[in-house]
Amino acid sequence: MNEIKKVAVLGAGVMGHGIALSCARAGYPTVIRDIDEKILEQAFERIKASLNNLAKFNIISSEKVKSTMSLISGTVDLNKAVSDANIVFEAIPEKLDLKKEVFQKLDEICAQDTILASNTSSFRITDIASSTKNPSRVVGAHWANPPYLLPLVEIIKGEKTSEETIKLTKDFLEKIGKRPIVCKKDTPGFIVNRIQAAVSNLCIHLVEDGLADPEDIDTVWESHIAIRYCATGPLKVIDFFGADLSFKVRSNLYNQLKDPLYKPPKLLEELVNKGELGIKTGKGIYDYKGKDIGTILDERDQKLINVLIALKLIK
Repeated sequence: MNEIKKVAVLGAGVMGHGIALSCARAGYPTVIRDIDEKILEQAFERIKASLNNLAKFNIISSEKVKSTMSLISGTVDLNKAVSDANIVFEAIPEKLDLKKEVFQKLDEICAQDTILASNTSSFRITDIASSTKNPSRVVGAHWANPPYLLPLVEIIKGEKTSEETIKLTKDFLEKIGKRPIVCKKDTPGFIVNRIQAAVSNLCIHLVEDGLADPEDIDTVWESHIAIRYCATGPLKVIDFFGADLSFKVRSNLYNQLKDPLYKPPKLLEELVNKGELGIKTGKGIYDYKGKDIGTILDERDQKLINVLIALKLIK
C-alpha cells in the first residue's frame, strides 16, 4: 500500500463515532458501518455536537464543521463500507467470537493490502487475527476515550503482525494528529489499561483500608498526580527526582509494608549501581547528554503552569 485514502469504521457507538470524526477532521473520507440504522443516526448527531463543541472553543471554524461532516457517510452494508477502504478500524462490542467473525469477513472482502485494526481493550490481537488468512495485516489500535479529543492511540503488535503494518498504522495516526505508541508484546490490557487498573485498584485499597475518604483520594489525583503527570510522564519524574532517591523511597515502603507492589524494580537498582541517577548525572532512564537541563525544567514548569491556569488552580 502506498497511501491511505479512505477509512472505514465498524461500530457507531461510543468509540466508533469519535474515531470516524478524528479521521474525517483530518480530511479522510470515512464510512461508519453499524447494524442498526438508529445507532447510525445517533452517531451523526453526536459527531455534529462534538464538532460544534470544537467550534465553540475556536479550535475549528464553522466551515470546518461542514467540511468534516461532508466527509462522513453511514451504512449498514458491510461490503459497501469496507470494499474500497485502505484501513478499517473495528470498534464493535467487546465479544471475542463476534470480533473474530467480523475479521474473517473483512479478510474475505477487503483488498489484500487493507489494514485491519481492532480497537479492543482486552483481547489479544493474535487471537482476533487467527480468524484471518493474512494475520500480518491485523493490528491493534486502541484509542483513548473520547477519541476525537484525546491524542493517544495504542498500537498493538500481534504475533504475526508485520512491521510494515505497524509502520503504516503509526504513520496514518500521526497524520491525523494522534500520538501513537507501540505495545511490543501482545499482552492482556496492553499498556494503558494495565497502568490504569493498577492505579485505580491501589486507590480503592486505600479507601478499603481506611487511610482516606474517596474524596481525598481523588483530590490527591486532581490536585497533584494528574497535574504532574500531565506535564511529565512517570519515568521522567524519576529522572527529575533522582533514581537514587526513588530507590530509597520504594525500599523504605517495601521494608515497612512488606507489599511487593513497592519493591524497587531491578532496572531502578541497576541505574543506581551504575550512577545513572537522572538529570543530575546527565543520564538515567533517559539520556540527557548535550541537553540543557535548565531548559528542560523550564519547559516542564511552563506546561504545569498552563495546566494549572486551565484548571483555575493557580493565582
